[in-house]
Amino acid sequence: MPTQEHDPRPEAELARGLDALRPAARPEFRATLREGFRAGAQGVQGAQGADGTEVADPEPALARALDRLEPRPRPEFRAALRALFVGAAARGTRPRLRLVVGGSALLLAAAAALVLWVLGPSPGSRPGWTVDPRVYVADALTIDGRLVPADAQPERVRELLVGAQEVGALGSGVRLVLGDLFVVELEPDSTLDLSRMPPDPREGRLVLAAQSGVFRFATGPGFPGRELRFEAPDVHVEVVGTVFGIDCFEAMTCVCVQEGTVRTTPRVDAPGYAAGEVGARETNLFHRDGTPLFEARDYEPHQEPLRRLATFWDR
Repeated sequence: MPTQEHDPRPEAELARGLDALRPAARPEFRATLREGFRAGAQGVQGAQGADGTEVADPEPALARALDRLEPRPRPEFRAALRALFVGAAARGTRPRLRLVVGGSALLLAAAAALVLWVLGPSPGSRPGWTVDPRVYVADALTIDGRLVPADAQPERVRELLVGAQEVGALGSGVRLVLGDLFVVELEPDSTLDLSRMPPDPREGRLVLAAQSGVFRFATGPGFPGRELRFEAPDVHVEVVGTVFGIDCFEAMTCVCVQEGTVRTTPRVDAPGYAAGEVGARETNLFHRDGTPLFEARDYEPHQEPLRRLATFWDR
């Protein structure tokens, strides 16, 4: 029976990799990754080689590592990581994972995959738009005026969204996520203009626009320090972190806030219309014809769906 030993090198490499990330990895993510990293190795069983080490197929090893993580990885992330490992094997770069018997860590190839799951894209890649698969329905999304194929999976939709100028929701709503910056929900028959978004959402001004439709937003953990500008027909809205909705109707625009505060700059030149703020649980109606500004509090038909969306980042 070979002597069991602990090889500290993979964990040290993992720590160095996390230290080099910008923005810095949050402590809770580092802890989750480290524990998952250890648990994954402890769960791998393979044939013992002549040199006293185990050699394991990376796919089962990765599956067992992900099964031990809490919160559980979503199916689309599992698929993406599997593709990463299969691709590496096909290129001959790392077709197998070598493990010390009884050791406490997978080698860095597994660490890289788990970093992708826990922390998202590496600093060299740009956060991009994705669809929330929990509410995604085929035949419900258009990208630059073209209907997304009915058989398109979320990963394929993510590829189609790269560089998109406009997205629309058809018979059912669509929820789009921009990295950890914010999530936006489009009601049916809503079209969102993405043309003024910067190539890298981590830099530059975030600007969205719409002429018609119903949109709900919830900013995420990566948003603090940023600002989002939404340009509607009757008002411009500036956001610094909040849960809010904008309804663009034929004769008016409704701005409704569930959490936080947004700044508004009316595009209507009429008495009572001036730059101001809409606060938590408040609703303002900006009329295109100059009808006096309507203000309300706790307007339940608009507040209730915003409360639901506010839980998105709690998962």
